[in-house]
Amino acid sequence: MTITDVLNETRGHAGLAEEIEQILRDTASLIQEVTDLSCPSLVFRLLTPRAWRAEIRAWAERSLEADLAQARLNGPEADHVRGRFGAWATTALRLGWPMNPGLTITDRYGEPRTLITPQALHHTGLRYDRTALIRFVVHAGVHHAQIEASAGALPPPPIRAGARVHDDSATRVLMEGHATWAEQKVAGAFFGFCREHRSREMPRSWRYRQHARLLSRLQHPADLTSLMCARSADPSTPACGDGVSFIQAAIEVTGSVVPFNRIWTDTSLAPTRREITNPEAWFSRVSIEGPTLPQPPPHWEVTAPTPLAGTDCPAPAPDARTTDSPRLLLHPPGERP
Repeated sequence: MTITDVLNETRGHAGLAEEIEQILRDTASLIQEVTDLSCPSLVFRLLTPRAWRAEIRAWAERSLEADLAQARLNGPEADHVRGRFGAWATTALRLGWPMNPGLTITDRYGEPRTLITPQALHHTGLRYDRTALIRFVVHAGVHHAQIEASAGALPPPPIRAGARVHDDSATRVLMEGHATWAEQKVAGAFFGFCREHRSREMPRSWRYRQHARLLSRLQHPADLTSLMCARSADPSTPACGDGVSFIQAAIEVTGSVVPFNRIWTDTSLAPTRREITNPEAWFSRVSIEGPTLPQPPPHWEVTAPTPLAGTDCPAPAPDARTTDSPRLLLHPPGERP
């Protein structure tokens, strides 16, 4: 049983809080069924823009300090990184909030929390499209399940120290691709039918458009992998498509989500930036049993919709597999049966 809790920390928006809580109650079991990941609790917080920015900054600062300690950076190097972090917090973070309806982070105890500003739901247009709102809430719920499964080990920190900025891990793309894939599956089961929709843009507010123009002119820190809040509500379509394609290919080969889910508990199984766009390279590294993996069918190459699109139907299931289909063993590198 999943405990759902929507904490309304604003002076209004009681109707929105009730709507999100109802969506969570209606979809929690579907999220667990589709992903086969446990989700004991789903906690969402509605915050004012000022409180939202403060919470995101505190989370990013905690993550940065932990990363500095792990990278063993101190003295002038660490001070320089902190200075760049401060510049990011007063520019990109401050300008980006209207473009980010919500973000799933971990609190100081490592528990996942989704932080939402009702005003940002207005600026992004998400508040006025119930289907998109449902898919957005489901997408965030999948991130809760991922974080719970990995015990905080897999999700990357939002800000990385300069010494570790060239980390080759593609965990962000993996997590977004998996959440989008699960969102599509849950939407198909939840709505119970499939309709063709023409892609359409969300009705962005004037403030959203103005902040987008300002953010496009910013020079982001070269020595930090910044959490681009402005892009969180509208992630890169190619990157999201790469993540979804990787998930579909991996689950097709493993046969189900059960063996694939080891990726959340073993960081050595996380794909690299090269492997996220070349699943065969990942299959080869983690060990695969069976015939050579064929080229992905055409539907694997379809660009996945972003969570805010909220209109596309789930990708069609692959054709029935024969008993000699390849199966992924998922052995960590260097370990063989």
